[in-house]
Amino acid sequence: MLILTRPLPRSFAEAALSRSPRDQAPIDQARAEAQHADYVAALREAAPDAVFVEAPAADDLPDCVFVEDIAVALPRGVMFTTPGAVSRQAEVEGVRSALLRAGLEPRGALSPPDTLDGGDVLSLGDRGFLVGHSRRTTPGAAQALSEAAGLPVMFVPVPGDELHLKSAITWAGPTHGLLCAESARRWFESTVAPYLPGGAAEVGGVTFVADPLAANVVIVGETALWQGEDCPAFAALRAKPGLLWRRVNMDELAKADGALTCCSVIFP
Repeated sequence: MLILTRPLPRSFAEAALSRSPRDQAPIDQARAEAQHADYVAALREAAPDAVFVEAPAADDLPDCVFVEDIAVALPRGVMFTTPGAVSRQAEVEGVRSALLRAGLEPRGALSPPDTLDGGDVLSLGDRGFLVGHSRRTTPGAAQALSEAAGLPVMFVPVPGDELHLKSAITWAGPTHGLLCAESARRWFESTVAPYLPGGAAEVGGVTFVADPLAANVVIVGETALWQGEDCPAFAALRAKPGLLWRRVNMDELAKADGALTCCSVIFP
């Protein structure tokens, strides 16, 4: 297993892209740094034998901590993206250099005008990928991903006003299935479910959770990292055997639209 992260830049609090309400409390830089350090520590504890690759710090790239958008883990290598936000496209080179030095094989490429954010790419194992059609991910990019991975892609519109697909839904593996924000239930039933001929049961079922933050989980080995508010349905899911659930807090990064999966890329 290889896990990619990148340090939180010192410019994060002042310049990170955000769609959050203007009246929200400002980002506390020191608290954000501490939360990110705790997150990386949780990853290391969950995967003590993994190879950790840290892309270089880049204080001139305020969103660069969100490495998920820059590299997509494939069954045999990595696909580097062209982020949909032009201001983030300079983040690719540092991530590319770090992963190539670590020995990962690059697969596929995007051609202008196609763009892809990794936050719109949800792996469903050997069933392929669920890819969100958002303001930052184009149909051509989804096709390029399918060709690079050699797996099918289900291309669906991102729900409502969400920035990325994984702002609303993630997959906790075949034993625990999909986690989807309750606010996106209608979207799931009308848009995602039709792509699953056997229903959600073919990917382990679906659990709807009250807090959208809790719908975004990181699976690393046999550990699941989660944050946000609990609810009965989510508590029942966590009671199932097979995963050790660890709660972390990244609410400062959430102010910049960052979820847990945003801050790492896990190559099994």
